[in-house]
Amino acid sequence: MTTLHIRSQSVTLLLLLIAGLVIAGSAWTMEVKAGRGLRLVIVDSRKPSPTRDALHRACVATLSEAATKRAGSPIEISAHDVVATDARSRLNDGACDAVLILGDDRPVVLRRIDALTLCGELDPEAGARPAFLIVGKDDAAMRDLLSVAFANLLADPAALKAIAAAERDGGAMKVAALTP
Repeated sequence: MTTLHIRSQSVTLLLLLIAGLVIAGSAWTMEVKAGRGLRLVIVDSRKPSPTRDALHRACVATLSEAATKRAGSPIEISAHDVVATDARSRLNDGACDAVLILGDDRPVVLRRIDALTLCGELDPEAGARPAFLIVGKDDAAMRDLLSVAFANLLADPAALKAIAAAERDGGAMKVAALTP
C-alpha cells in the first residue's frame, strides 16, 4: 500500500514538473510582435469637404512618414473622422492610439483627460491653425513615437507646404508626393 502511494505521488510530481517546464519553456520562446499600424481618430470642427479630407490625408501621411523614420520600419496609420465624445471614449477604451484635433480649440470633452496632449500650429505664417495630438499615457513607446512624429509634422517645411497645398487644391493633390 505504501509503495502504491509513493508511486502515485511520484507520478503526480513528475506530471507537475513536466507541466511547469512546458509553461516555462513557452514563456521563454514566446515573442510578442506589435502591429505595424496605428489607429488615429481625427476631430475637426469644420464641415466635411474635399479640402478638409485632403488636409486629413496630408496630416496622416506626414505622421506616418515621420513615425516610419523613427521606428525604422513601415508604420501605417489608419484614420477615421469622429466627434469629440466618440474620440474620448475610443481613447479611453483603447480602440484608438491617438486623437488628432484640427480646429480652433480643443473640445471641452477632450480638455481634462488622463493623456499626453501636444499642441502646435500647422503653419503659423499663414495664420493660426491650431493642431493637438492626444496620446494615452499607458504605452511609453507609442507616446514617444507619436510625439516625434507630431513634432515633425509641425516643423517640417516640406510637410507644411504639402498640407497647405492640400487645403488650397481642395483634395486634388496626391498625398504620395509627401515622400522625398
